[in-house]
Amino acid sequence: MARIADNIEVQPNQVYVIPSGYDLAIRNNRLSLTSQSVSGGWPDTINHFFEALAVDRGENAVAVILSGAGHDGTEGARAIKASGGLVIAQDLETASQSSMPFNIIDAGLADVVLAPDLIPGFLMRHFGIEVTASSQPEDLSEAIGDDAVKRVVRLIRRVTGSDFSDYKASTLRRQIARRMSATQMKDVDTYISMLEQQSGEAQLLVRGLLIHVTSFFRDPAAFESLKSNTLLPLLKTLSIDDVFRAWVPGCASGEEAISIAILVHECLRELRMTEMEVRIFATDMSRDLIQRARAGFFPLVAADSISPARFKDHFVSTDDGFQTRTHISRMIVWAEHNLVEHPPFSNLYLISCRNVLIYYQPKLQERLRALFQFALRPQGILFLGSSEALPETSELFNVVDSRNKIYRRTSSASRPWMRLDQPLFSRAPASLEETMSNPKPPQRDSDDYRLQIIREMLLAHYNSVCVLVDEHYHIRYAYGDIDRYLRLVPGGDSQRSILSMARQGLDAELTIALYEAFESDKTVTRHGIWVQTSGEEVLLNLIVKPMHDTALGSRYRLVIFEISAAARSADDVNTDQMGSEEWAP
Repeated sequence: MARIADNIEVQPNQVYVIPSGYDLAIRNNRLSLTSQSVSGGWPDTINHFFEALAVDRGENAVAVILSGAGHDGTEGARAIKASGGLVIAQDLETASQSSMPFNIIDAGLADVVLAPDLIPGFLMRHFGIEVTASSQPEDLSEAIGDDAVKRVVRLIRRVTGSDFSDYKASTLRRQIARRMSATQMKDVDTYISMLEQQSGEAQLLVRGLLIHVTSFFRDPAAFESLKSNTLLPLLKTLSIDDVFRAWVPGCASGEEAISIAILVHECLRELRMTEMEVRIFATDMSRDLIQRARAGFFPLVAADSISPARFKDHFVSTDDGFQTRTHISRMIVWAEHNLVEHPPFSNLYLISCRNVLIYYQPKLQERLRALFQFALRPQGILFLGSSEALPETSELFNVVDSRNKIYRRTSSASRPWMRLDQPLFSRAPASLEETMSNPKPPQRDSDDYRLQIIREMLLAHYNSVCVLVDEHYHIRYAYGDIDRYLRLVPGGDSQRSILSMARQGLDAELTIALYEAFESDKTVTRHGIWVQTSGEEVLLNLIVKPMHDTALGSRYRLVIFEISAAARSADDVNTDQMGSEEWAP
């Protein structure tokens, strides 16, 4: 056992002990000490060291989280995972203080959970080390052929519903090999048999494929360039009555989306336009990650990448972490959304999709770039990660800052994603621009007849606020006090997309519910949606029903906005006390 001194070289067969009051880092196999700075609560010594270890050792790094109190180690373990390393948590039944290993397990970071006496043997097997002789670790990924990868992908899709067929084969092989090592299996056929028999293993494999590390203002220079070179000039051209819409796909635990919200708020504050409505759609296909992001809680170590001034302006400290302030959290709509399978959001001024495309095969990357071009408004901004770039020959975007991967949508480019050899998702709504630029010859008698049928069906069966939309998501008829949920004058026919009218809080749920209803031809119901109406929030149930009729066919869906029982009771009380209320647009 050796007490750590600054700048000592790490030697084998040694246990190193850190002196009190210091943080520890490792670089080029040498340990370095720095004075510990703690603003309050538990120190983050383990997080700091794990993060340095991830950079120094990459996929050879191992984090072992044993009994202990607090959150220290969780963010560091996330960095180890992101670098391809191994994370082991102590079995909770053997831990006298279970907080630290529990947080690792709860965050989905643990590759394996073991009692302490089993950990040394597992590590030796993992790295191919024998007691009497050492050898190089066996690379299990080399023994995983293309057919085995395809079998695993099919199994994952059948068990979990997640489709990874467009992921890079190297990424899939690496994660399959990691799970094989964690389950102590050296034969891929045996591992596939276990996948077939144990659905929980498929969930663990999917979790490993989805988890990726993020942080606030990752690549600070890129975020500052985004603010000064694109966001501020763009917002200067807008009116305070406009709605600034942005999308952060693959948002993970939420830091990137919050960073974007902070930049937008700072720009609006500088322009004295803080009352402008802002909607940032932060989406991820992992329900666990979205729930964690929506909670908005972060450990203190995550604040290291936030300047003191920004932290004071936009966050509130708690006993063991911090949360976003209301003016930031109200800008963000969190939603479970599959970038590859679900339809995109539209009329966007900004898409921030950083370090997501690198996981996909080139053909899918090309289709996603075209989708982003479709989703953005003319002159809209695309912000990519440091390891990503657009082809130099791309006609979809112009370069704003090549070093920081910031691009601007070209206003003259066509909609190429509509002409691909296969759609990005199985049912794609036609663009509003194309529909309006090629209107069908009017057939007044036919339209009047259809409209009459629609009215009769609505009046006969529904006594609520509802909207009928076609397969292009265009509103064909509206009934009731729809202005409460949509920016629209009731009655008649419209050539506008319902998705462009949804009020705050409804956008993401409405997009996904419509897609699912048209795809499945079944009723889709989403409960407990908080919608920002004119001056207050309303708890809403959203119902999308197929409408079948001989004259109408099956091209239409009825969107019903239903006040939840809890909200209705509150409305009744308010009505008794205040009388009827008019809703402004």
